[in-house]
Amino acid sequence: MAERVASLHDFNDKLKFIFGLGQILILFSISTCVAFAEENKISTIDIVTPAWEGITNKDGTGLYFELLQMVYEPVGIVVKIEFVPWARAVKRVDLKSSDAMLGSYNTVDAFFPKYPLDTEYTAVVYKTDSVEKWNGVTTIENKDVVWVRGYNYHKYLPVKVNYHEVSKSEQGWKMLALDRVGFFMNSLNAINRYVNRNKIDLADFQIKVVMVKNLFVRFAKTEKSKKLIEIYDSRMDELIKTDSLRKLYEKWNAFYPDFQSIEK
Repeated sequence: MAERVASLHDFNDKLKFIFGLGQILILFSISTCVAFAEENKISTIDIVTPAWEGITNKDGTGLYFELLQMVYEPVGIVVKIEFVPWARAVKRVDLKSSDAMLGSYNTVDAFFPKYPLDTEYTAVVYKTDSVEKWNGVTTIENKDVVWVRGYNYHKYLPVKVNYHEVSKSEQGWKMLALDRVGFFMNSLNAINRYVNRNKIDLADFQIKVVMVKNLFVRFAKTEKSKKLIEIYDSRMDELIKTDSLRKLYEKWNAFYPDFQSIEK
């Protein structure tokens, strides 16, 4: 009888040991999963961009910044911004030292979401008396055209031009005024802002749209970017169904992209 009791005690001790070991393994597994989840949780998105009036203002306001805040901050991701020239922004994203840059065409080797930030109407400005008749984009073929360095419009235009690059749009306008080039190319929004700010008499100039393309957030080719893009498109799906997104574009006097056709 005593042997049976001892045997039973041994059996119970083994069960307690196995049960205790199982609890330890479960707790270890849970803590490991929690640690893994915390390690892989995205808390920030690091953006590099030039400063553009009304779009990426130095004070952190502007269409692009406020759109990204609407997308990411409700899910706990802080939008961090660093202002750099366009060419440096491209390099930073290509080298994966920053998560993303703003206002890129989706025709380069990078990661892009489904939904754009903006629709860019690219236009040229020229003196009224320098062109006898406007025949669309073919009018600028083989002509001297200037734009801001890094925009690389020559890669997307359907015609070849003799292009020149400057650091700032003010320099492009000056070259145009001095007849050093026949055309200055920039986004229609940027041209309109310059005209209004500097009170340009448009009787002396013509403005013609030569290209319409969507602009996107350009992401570095990383696993983090894949998650950021998934969140971006999911949140945009939600925002497009509300009036808040349209009101944001109206606030900054920007063209509202045709999101519905993009969905289809």
